[in-house]
Amino acid sequence: MSEDKDLAKKLFGKIKLKNTGGYVVDIAEAISAFQNVDSVSRLFCKNCGTLREIDMGEALEISAFNDIKFSRGDRGYFESDGCEFCLKRPSAVNYEIVHLQ
Repeated sequence: MSEDKDLAKKLFGKIKLKNTGGYVVDIAEAISAFQNVDSVSRLFCKNCGTLREIDMGEALEISAFNDIKFSRGDRGYFESDGCEFCLKRPSAVNYEIVHLQ
């Protein structure tokens, strides 16, 4: 059981539950080095807690459809209120970018 939790933590990061019931990202995980050479940012779902890497194409697509400015050098990550993993319709998902200092 402990090995399963360790593997889940390694794959998805450390996730804490907000008092309101939504998930919040572990900042250290959100800004850690990318596993994939094509990754330029991360996407965190506040609904299910999934944190995953995204490539430039997906980052630009999210930016264009949500009027968000993004460039490859941005230090931050995207947050959404739903994703394909928690089965919320993509057209109903709201995105924002969280910029870090």
